[in-house]
Amino acid sequence: MFQYRIYPTKKQLHKLNKTLEECRWLYNHLLERRKLLYEQAGTSLSLYQQQDTFGQLKHERPSLLSVHSQVLQNVAVRVYLAFKAFFRRVRAHAKERGYPRFKGPDRYDSFTFPQSGFSITHDERVVISKVGAIKMVYHRPMPGKIKTLTIHRSATGKWYACFSVECEPLRLPQRAEQVGIDVGLKTFATLSTGKPWQRCSASTPSWTGERLSDGSIGRWSRGCMNALPGGGGTSPTSKVDRSSIALASLPLRI
Repeated sequence: MFQYRIYPTKKQLHKLNKTLEECRWLYNHLLERRKLLYEQAGTSLSLYQQQDTFGQLKHERPSLLSVHSQVLQNVAVRVYLAFKAFFRRVRAHAKERGYPRFKGPDRYDSFTFPQSGFSITHDERVVISKVGAIKMVYHRPMPGKIKTLTIHRSATGKWYACFSVECEPLRLPQRAEQVGIDVGLKTFATLSTGKPWQRCSASTPSWTGERLSDGSIGRWSRGCMNALPGGGGTSPTSKVDRSSIALASLPLRI
């Protein structure tokens, strides 16, 4: 998997969020249809039976037309895999079986092009069907043939393009020397050569570490724009709690 940061424009950002919302609605609809049919008739729908209903759904909900057809098909695959994993846990008599859940506004954060609908331009932009050419930080080349593309929105509102690539495994050259590692308390680790690795400090000069350490994050009101020092501004996504964004951003600051 190769992951690259992307920087959509405001117009493209609106389209990406709209695509996520349409995929979330479809996921919940397909999940509900499976659940209701099993409760009423004791049977279930197959993956292909649900995908065959997309034509009618597009007439009933025209906004689905703004999403690439293969992205919609992948949503049905996700529902199918969720139930497949559930029944596997049931057969294994797992303590927590994990019945597939409906997705809330903040719980559906990616969509996938399984075969087509995307490309990379000569100026290192990723072209997404129904969205456009998005600026991408192409920091390393991808060996082999690109198979799929997943667009992911992180908890902090950042967007990433994740490519799966079919390529031959790269074998590293064999080396004669060997090194042992001992993880400790005073130092993060010590090599068998005697060289210590110091532990990274968990404290940062920013306000984030201070606020998280004193527990005040629990007192922030959900959606409050003045919860952070300085207040004001706009949230990366209107439906994401700013306190949750600060919590998710902490590992990036350390």
